[in-house]
Formats: sequence, C-alpha cells, structure tokens
Amino acid sequence: MQSHIGIGVGKYLEREFDDAKESLWLISPIITKKITEKIIAISNKGVKIRILTNPRVTSESEFANIFLKNFVATERKQKPNNETSIDQKIANPNVVPMVHVKLYIIDKRKAIIGSVNLGEKHFWDYAEYLCIFDESDIVSKAISDFEKLWSSCNNYELDSKNKVVFKNILRKFARKLT
Repeated sequence: MQSHIGIGVGKYLEREFDDAKESLWLISPIITKKITEKIIAISNKGVKIRILTNPRVTSESEFANIFLKNFVATERKQKPNNETSIDQKIANPNVVPMVHVKLYIIDKRKAIIGSVNLGEKHFWDYAEYLCIFDESDIVSKAISDFEKLWSSCNNYELDSKNKVVFKNILRKFARKLT
C-alpha cells in the first residue's frame, strides 16, 4: 500500500490513470470537464471506462456530465452494435441522494481510495488523502464494493444543456431574492 497526503496528490492519480491498460472504474461525486477530457483520452487508448457520479453537485460537474453523456452518445452512433468505451451512470437522487464515495480501480489490479474528487482543485490545490492498494484481497473487495454500489444506483436521465442553463439562471435569480 502507498498513501499520499497534502496538496498535489493529483499527480499520483493522473499517473495511475494514465497507466491503465484495460479498465478504469471511477466513483466520484464531482467531475470537471478538464478531467472528463482526460478520461476520454484514456478511453481513446482502448481502456474501458466505468464512471458513477451524481447529477448535480456543482454547475461545473453538471456540465461535465452532459459533456460526457454527449460524447458517449456520439461514440455509440459511430461504432458497430452501439458499443462505447465509456459506461456512464448518474446516480438517481430519488434512490441514492448523494454518492460521496471516491473509489478508483485500475485494471482490476489497483484500488485507490481517498478524499480526492475528479476535479482540478482537488487534484492540485486542496490538501487531500489517498491510499493506493495493489494487494489482491483488498482490490477484490473494492471491486465487489464498486459492483454493489453500481448495481444499486438506478441511472438518472440528465437534463439538456439548454435546460440546465435556464435552471442556473433561475437559481441565481432566486438567490438574489433571498
């Protein structure tokens, strides 16, 4: 086991993500567009991605989810049998109010558990903590736990980008009234 604490632990996550050869499974409540673009680049190398996140924690994560959803939809149209390299699941807040887990599994041989969300500030600016496990019994347990949470979360249909923009305008207006 390795552990890392402090500012800049993203360098360890990025290295581990970039080293993925077959699969990268991700659970995080927050994801940003920049990290989404990195995940897409990893998937373009043939790595199968599974990602579980929330529909809206911040407007940035909401737009990143829409961006990823649109990428997956486009990829499905372009590939035979509607295949995609990314399987995205947005936890239905009516079933699971908040997925707060940060669990990352690389090639079913490493499990990373810690406080780090999939966002630049979390990677580079915040003091975060993560543990990287390569012990097979711990990785097997993390895989089992990932599958358990994945299967318990019904997928939530995201709003369109235009609808989200309109909702954000209403949110800003409502905040000014209070």
